[in-house]
Amino acid sequence: MRLCQSIMSVLAVSCACVGAASASDGQQHLNSILNQTPFTYLLDTGSPSATALSEAELARKTGWTIVPEDNLRHKFNGDTVFLNDKIMIVLRRSGCGAEVYSKTADGLKQRAQLFACAGGADRTTSLSSVRIIENNPAAVMLEAVFQTQRGKPAACLAGKNVSATYRLTTGQICLEVSPGKGMNKLLVQVDSRYVVVPDFFADDLVFNPESFEDSRIGLPAENFLLHMLKGNDGIVMCVWESDKQNAQAVSWDPILQEDCKMGTHIQCVKDKRIWVAFMEGSNIWHERLISNEDKGTDIVLDWEPPFPAKWRADFIKKDELAESWNFVDEQESESVSAAGDESACSCWFDGDRPCVRVSKLRTMVGAGLGARPAHAWSVIVYPIDRSRATPLRVFCPIDILRNTLGVGPCQYILEKEGFGSELHPTADQVTRWVENLFKKKREKQASAQIEERFKQMVEHMRQTQTRIRQYGDFARQLRRLKDKQKPNKAVAAASGKPAVCLAGKLWGIVGDLEQDIVIRSQVARPSESAAHLADKIIALIGQSGALTQCQELGSQIRAIAAVQDRALSKCRMAVRRIRQQCMMVACREPQAADFAGELQQMAEQMLQKK
Repeated sequence: MRLCQSIMSVLAVSCACVGAASASDGQQHLNSILNQTPFTYLLDTGSPSATALSEAELARKTGWTIVPEDNLRHKFNGDTVFLNDKIMIVLRRSGCGAEVYSKTADGLKQRAQLFACAGGADRTTSLSSVRIIENNPAAVMLEAVFQTQRGKPAACLAGKNVSATYRLTTGQICLEVSPGKGMNKLLVQVDSRYVVVPDFFADDLVFNPESFEDSRIGLPAENFLLHMLKGNDGIVMCVWESDKQNAQAVSWDPILQEDCKMGTHIQCVKDKRIWVAFMEGSNIWHERLISNEDKGTDIVLDWEPPFPAKWRADFIKKDELAESWNFVDEQESESVSAAGDESACSCWFDGDRPCVRVSKLRTMVGAGLGARPAHAWSVIVYPIDRSRATPLRVFCPIDILRNTLGVGPCQYILEKEGFGSELHPTADQVTRWVENLFKKKREKQASAQIEERFKQMVEHMRQTQTRIRQYGDFARQLRRLKDKQKPNKAVAAASGKPAVCLAGKLWGIVGDLEQDIVIRSQVARPSESAAHLADKIIALIGQSGALTQCQELGSQIRAIAAVQDRALSKCRMAVRRIRQQCMMVACREPQAADFAGELQQMAEQMLQKK
């Protein structure tokens, strides 16, 4: 407490010195204060700017002053700025939203604009007012009210005001946004190359604005997505609190379709927050164009990871479903592909060299995304989680997931599917707990607990398999309804569009769900196999030198459970894609809206079923 009070006293004196010193010295001193601590600060620029602040203006901060701590009544003479040591947010009087700058090796760089969107044709035009809610070294929280206008610029009408609340905390790369009065959507506008919907246990979805059929496309994302920024030096992650919030990728061509950009519309729900996180680093993600001539060869990527982490590769197919693999070190015996193929690993590190073994991919695609040769396609690489060697200053997507929603990947999918990790212990939790007992030679005293925990683990796996079978039943139910689409063929013919357009892609997803995921997982009989291996571990209790055998058997159980987790995750992703396809069909094909709406409702019920 005394240390904190001392720091605050120094800051107070420093603020006074800013006013007493010359303008030049004062601004240098201000920069010194802001650069030396991770604390949050609220500032007044002194005069409003008609345009976004340049790098030079951000560096000089001429006329800027710090709003004293706990001052909640300050009246801003200029634009409003709040920041920590990672990001800066600017609310300009003439601005239409929050302008977010992120600290890079070359200084502050504008990464996003966040627009609080009202309904219908309303659009924000300027900042009406700012109210300070919280202002201290731990957090700054502001409510901003924006004026809106309705209609096209040539004939605008007065619209309703819309408000949003922004909160920034010490040392974090996340900006928290809470919807206020009149706010229906948050538009996150970024200079994005790809938008990725991660699936931690299965295959990611990857979207490219060049491949969009319309200016916007629905995303089957439940709570989060990633924007891979052009230049390969940044990733913007969006996270939202409720899985009832829909997200859309928005693409637009501002200058004669020469520069295709992308953003994300995130639906707002009352009292549910949205976070936008900014991960920075030179070559933080990598893209490599691959041709069919590369098939059957091992490729060393011309890229060096900027920091140690768990890296993930997405091999992009024609549609949005990628083939995802996790990079491993060759000594990692337990690692398997994210796609569930345990036969070999397609991505690995040979020392510091990232390598891709294209011959091991399940599917070689004939074309990639966007305007490129028909024989070429892409692989993108990005950090998914931290490793033991990842620096503390570095944030990865799973760090953001834990910091915002409070869960890791395993807990996330368990909660979505209604499984509680305490009542239904996972294979990873149980086997590592048992191995630790063997390591400490305490397994004999805990034999009864070990047997009970293994029973709980097997029951958890049995219930997981039951849930996967429910997804298979759902796929068969949809197939039985497919005949309802036949009456639409005449309408489709009259419109000049083939009937398959109504839901052709949808039925492909249904087929994959039933055949590739559910049936394969049933053949594996995971709970029975895990129970057999658990009995072998129980038989080792009390035997000397049993640790190595216990660890080998535990590794086998974890591998079985990992395949099951991927199957469950792929089932859920498939139904999310079905739901999103139905929403898109209903918008694009009015003659199929009723049928698509029925399927969408069924998909939503399946996702809510626990």
